[in-house]
Amino acid sequence: TLLVSFVLFYAGCNKDGVFFMYNTFGLWIFNEMLKHIFKRPRPSNFRIMEASGYSFPSGHAMISMGFSVLLVYHIVAHIRNRKGAFAICMLIFMYPVVIGLSRVYIGVHYLSDVMAGWMAGVLWSSSNIVIYKFLSYKRHFVQISDNIVGYKNIGK
Repeated sequence: TLLVSFVLFYAGCNKDGVFFMYNTFGLWIFNEMLKHIFKRPRPSNFRIMEASGYSFPSGHAMISMGFSVLLVYHIVAHIRNRKGAFAICMLIFMYPVVIGLSRVYIGVHYLSDVMAGWMAGVLWSSSNIVIYKFLSYKRHFVQISDNIVGYKNIGK
């Protein structure tokens, strides 16, 4: 998160860098809220590794998928080579799949925990992207409207 945000800041995309940081942090908080709502215990049978806390939804799956959605959004927005961007995006989406399935394999999550984590990560990040774009367009529209000659005098 810090590396991607730094790259965005360095590229002069300060708002995008802040947006990326806040959304990744928001994913973590959203995950903790969901865990405390559902309070599902972790699988008690075979485990390769121990994990603490509640099981549902998988935080690793949720945060890695949300991170990937945000990263893909910025890649598509800033890379002009569509074939290269598509290839990079496919590789990026392999990351949350591998992480999620590994959480099931090591026995600390049910498959439903991971799938819910993936869906919640997509929902959170996609919703925030839509809100971010709406607010950006709204600000841009207001700036254009204010520049129209006589706009401020209408209705007076």
